[in-house]
Amino acid sequence: MNTSEVKSLNTVIGASETDNALQTDNENSLVKASEQKAFGKPTIGFWGSFILTANNIMGPAMVAYPSLYQSAGWFSSTALLILIYLFSSFSATMLCEAMQRIPNNENFSKRWEFANVIKHYYGKKAYVIGQLLLNICLVANCIASIIVSAQVMDDFLIFAFSRSFAFEFDKGRFIRSTGDYRSATPFDNSQYVVSLGYIICMTICIPFGWLNLEENMWFQWFSFVALVLTYGEFIIQFFLLDWHSDYCPMFGNGLEGQAQVLGIIVFSYAFVITVPSWVNEKKRNISVNPPIWLSTTLCAFLKFSVGFFGALSYRNPSNIPNILTVMTQTTTGSFRIVTKISVYLFNFGTIVPGIPVFSILIRYNLITGGICGPIPAFLIGVVAPWLVSMFLYQGAGFSNVINWSAIIFQGFVNFVIPAMLYYSARKRYPHFREVLEKTSKNKLGTKTPYVNAVPSWLPAKPLTILIIVVNFILVVTTLTLLLYFLIARGQNLE
Repeated sequence: MNTSEVKSLNTVIGASETDNALQTDNENSLVKASEQKAFGKPTIGFWGSFILTANNIMGPAMVAYPSLYQSAGWFSSTALLILIYLFSSFSATMLCEAMQRIPNNENFSKRWEFANVIKHYYGKKAYVIGQLLLNICLVANCIASIIVSAQVMDDFLIFAFSRSFAFEFDKGRFIRSTGDYRSATPFDNSQYVVSLGYIICMTICIPFGWLNLEENMWFQWFSFVALVLTYGEFIIQFFLLDWHSDYCPMFGNGLEGQAQVLGIIVFSYAFVITVPSWVNEKKRNISVNPPIWLSTTLCAFLKFSVGFFGALSYRNPSNIPNILTVMTQTTTGSFRIVTKISVYLFNFGTIVPGIPVFSILIRYNLITGGICGPIPAFLIGVVAPWLVSMFLYQGAGFSNVINWSAIIFQGFVNFVIPAMLYYSARKRYPHFREVLEKTSKNKLGTKTPYVNAVPSWLPAKPLTILIIVVNFILVVTTLTLLLYFLIARGQNLE
């Protein structure tokens, strides 16, 4: 900003507020020169923005949709999918507008990550809580992707070489995969293992976790192409197979199935926390609304079609949450080879590339928050999730990570906090839009478009309150149901 622009801004929002905001700006959004190389430059264009956002949305939870549609029924699953799709889209754009309204950041020229935005609007105590919740959510996303990718990798090894191996670390011995398995992993009789598939995935992902978001973009383009190809094959296969309406009823058999709906769908749209890092590295003249709404709309359609038609096509008596495992185990005849190749391509091309992205975002937030330097941030964000995942590879680790992290943390962090930040930003800087035209030019002379998270034909304040209230109601209701069924199960075991 030049002197005249600062005076204009002072006139609109008040000098004292500007001084405090600029002080916060200097304290929180700037990183040391020695740490600048840990971040990417603003070079991601429109299609790169669309692809990166779409890849973050698709994530590992999509593989649980067919099982969800079968257990909960298509009505409640689809209704909540549409609701969360709308909430997540508005929450993402609201978060972007809250970032843009921060003084000196009209063109997103400063490095503001998710937790730093919380600190700007709510102070240090809220920042500590926000940083903790943010990293729990990112680690949960990372762990879910790790579990799915390692399980499918082991299945690929069995397909290609007739076997896979693992180290059973609670018993200190090496074991071989079982033959005809019907669980999520080929090591049925073991509880804690580090499999060969797990080691291969870790070897691929950890080096990419050292790169920045900009440097990972070629991996994201490859991921999106793989997503389109495998999605096309899955849909063709679903339409060629016989459909069974009894596999996917309108309503599920009980409340227990309904209790899992929120967890899986919220988890599958827990991309909002990834938005600030993308905004920091997108081109300054790229508007945030089109890439966000285009990607969320496309992904809602993809999730519905995979969930609904996959549920109609595949019987899943063991209630395995991962449709990829079900497809590789049950497909026979002429589809078998094509299905397996598509499943493996989906895993290697769509799920595996998402793991480094979540790790990078953890690194970014730790560094910009001044919590630690690049090396400790790498160990915490990139290496630590793999160590935790070793204990969750077997059993119900995948579904537990999705359900509990989504219900307790993901909904609040991805939907409620962005709406609260947006509300505070509009209240603190009510006339921001009036001075944007004078202060939004970047060094190249191009203007950054105003985010305008909520269109003028929608009431901004009621919509913000609605998102917050509905999310609290959904979380409390689902958490109550899950706790009820956990207690009931414990009593039945006694």
